[in-house]
Amino acid sequence: MSKAIQSALTALKVVALLALLSVGASLAALPVSRTAAVPIAAAAVAASIRPRTGKIPAATAYSGISRSILYELAAKHPGLFLKNGGATLVSFDVLDQIVDALPHAKIGK
Repeated sequence: MSKAIQSALTALKVVALLALLSVGASLAALPVSRTAAVPIAAAAVAASIRPRTGKIPAATAYSGISRSILYELAAKHPGLFLKNGGATLVSFDVLDQIVDALPHAKIGK
């Protein structure tokens, strides 16, 4: 393996471990060896990167808003739904704005 590849892998391991530790994980608490934690940390980094768009089931899972309500919101918010050929995509940026504008729940008194 070339030195450039080894350096890149080492840098990736460091970034992945730092990302894992930044979310409060402890390598000692993991039920795997420290070397096995590197792929887990890389997966944590990949999971923390939010895509710009997703299909409707991904948008419902992401936001907790039902499919039917997403269609109602799309009628009121241009740009929420995008078309890519036959696929309907949901803009997570627009969805975030919609969710951010929701009123706070009043629980109790």
